[in-house]
Amino acid sequence: MAAASDACQVTRFAVIDRILTFVENFSIGLLTLSCLLVSLINTISQQVFGVPLVWWGEFSKVCITYIVFMGCSATIRGRSMIKIDPISQIYPAAAPILNVLHYIGLITYCLIITYLGWKFTMFQSEVKIRLLSLDLPYSYLYAVIPVTGIMMFIRTVQNIAKDLFEVRTRCFDNEVD
Repeated sequence: MAAASDACQVTRFAVIDRILTFVENFSIGLLTLSCLLVSLINTISQQVFGVPLVWWGEFSKVCITYIVFMGCSATIRGRSMIKIDPISQIYPAAAPILNVLHYIGLITYCLIITYLGWKFTMFQSEVKIRLLSLDLPYSYLYAVIPVTGIMMFIRTVQNIAKDLFEVRTRCFDNEVD
């Protein structure tokens, strides 16, 4: 019974993982490409016609902001976060405790960034400040913060579940042997 439940959980995580991976990769790729193309068009416009695109700077700012925050979620997916682990190298027995502290810190960060990002986005929508050249509300720019906070939280929970599943599998394999 427990094996069927584990398989169902793994399947759910796989579906969520595929969806989030697609969203991250597609949005990062599309935004990078569009930022590059607009930069190229701006350079050609400025050098050939002597008239730069007025909205180029704000467009680049929006693209780069979204790329950075989506990249944070992708970084958690790949477990590519910066870790300073000399303690776990010196004392290997401390590694599980440090992993727990790492996950607690990461979950706390995700919750804080989601909460504050949501509050800041709502504040921007109430104030109704707009990006000057693009004529978009600033809340569109800052909406990526709570969205990626949720995505990072989901990725962290997935990593915790994968680690627990591996530990459980290793313990079960040791009991069978």
